[in-house]
Amino acid sequence: MRVLYVGAGVKPGTRLDEYIKGALPSIAQGALYKAFRKKDIKVGGKWAKADAEVIPGDKISIYINDELLFAGKLSIAYEDENILVANKPQGMSVHPDRYGGGATLIDLVREYLGCRSGGGSSAQSPGSGYPGGNSEQSPGSGYRDGSHGFAASLCHRLDRNTSGLVIIAKNKPALDIILEKLNTGEIKKHYLCVVHGRPVPEECQLEGWLTKDEANGIVKIHNSKAPGSLKVVTRYKVLAYNDGATPTRSFGGTSACDEDGVLSHNKKGAPSNNDKGVPSYNIKGASSNNDKEAPSYNVKGVPSYNIKGASSYISIVEHLKPETSLLEVELVTGRTHQIRAHLAHIGHPIIGDGKYCPNSVNKSFNAKVQQLCAYKLRFEFCGTSTDKRLEYLSGKEIMEITAFTSAY
Repeated sequence: MRVLYVGAGVKPGTRLDEYIKGALPSIAQGALYKAFRKKDIKVGGKWAKADAEVIPGDKISIYINDELLFAGKLSIAYEDENILVANKPQGMSVHPDRYGGGATLIDLVREYLGCRSGGGSSAQSPGSGYPGGNSEQSPGSGYRDGSHGFAASLCHRLDRNTSGLVIIAKNKPALDIILEKLNTGEIKKHYLCVVHGRPVPEECQLEGWLTKDEANGIVKIHNSKAPGSLKVVTRYKVLAYNDGATPTRSFGGTSACDEDGVLSHNKKGAPSNNDKGVPSYNIKGASSNNDKEAPSYNVKGVPSYNIKGASSYISIVEHLKPETSLLEVELVTGRTHQIRAHLAHIGHPIIGDGKYCPNSVNKSFNAKVQQLCAYKLRFEFCGTSTDKRLEYLSGKEIMEITAFTSAY
C-alpha cells in the first residue's frame, strides 16, 4: 500500500491517474489501471475513477503490492541499515536533469524505502518534479521530505548512459562517512568497458588534465596543465581482445607510460604461449592453461571466461566483436566523463559513446548503447575516521555485471 497527499501546487484539472503516474513514475501502467478496475485506489477513503480531478489536501490510498510499484526497474546489489547499493540500468538518470523523462534512480530508491517503511509521500503535481523539479542534484544533497526527516541521498553519480553500481546513504552520518571515504580514495570504483582497437600496453595508469567545454556538453583531456584544468588519473587493464582472426585473449607483458600519460609500446606485448603453442590466458577468475590443457571455446570459437566474484558465471568475452577490447578501468579521480574522454584521448573510445566515439565507428558496430558499466565497489577503509559506524564495510567487495551483459 502507498499513500500520497496532494500538495497545494497541483495544477487545476489534473486527473487522478496522471497525478499518480507523476508521483510514482516507476509504477507499472497495467497494474495502475487494474487497481482502478478493482477499486483498489481511494481518495479520502472512497473509491475514485481514473479521470477524477485531484485537489490540494486529497489523501490518495493505493492498494498495490510493492513489487508492482517498481515494475522491475530497481535492482539492489546490497543493502543494510545505513546504505543501499543500486544497480542502475543504462539510460536512466540518477537524479532529475534537464533532459527529464521517466523515473530517476533516486526516485525509485525513495519510493522503495517509503513503501517498505509504510510511509507516505507528500507528492507534488506532475511536471513540478517529484520532488525537486528538474534542478540538478549534487551528490549528497538528496531530497528532503519535511514529514520524514532525512531522505535517501546519492553519494556519487553515474552518467545517464553508464550502467552500474551507485551508493545511496540512508542517514546523515552514513552520507558524511561515504563522501569522506570517496574523497580519500578508500572506496575503489571499477568499471568494465568495450573499446575500439587494442590498447598497448595491457595495463597502464593514464594521467592528464581535464577541461570542460560547457557549450558542447563535453570535456577535453590535455597532456599538460591547461588554464582551468583539473588533474585526472585513470587506470586500465586489458582483459581481452578480438582481432577478428584468432581467439579472444588477454595480453602479456609489462606496462609503460611516458610522463604525459601517453602509452608507450613495449616488446612484450604479445600473448605468451606454452611449448605446444597454446595461448596462456590471464583473465582474473579464469583457469590458466598448462601444457596438457587447451582453452575451452564456445560455438563462435571464442574462449568463455567468468569474472571472479560474480553471482553467476557470465560470459562477456564471447560478445566481443572484431577489433574491440574488454577493459577493466579504475577511476582514481572522479571527474565528469573522465573514463570516456580519457580512453578516447588515447585513441580507444568506448563503443556506443555518442559524445566521444566517432559516429562512423559506432555505425560500423551497430552500437545502440554505451558499453560502460560501473561493475565493482571495494571498501578499503584505513580506520582513520572518528565515526566508526561503517567500519564493518571495510574489506567488502560488491560486484554486479548483469546491467552490462544485458546491454549487448
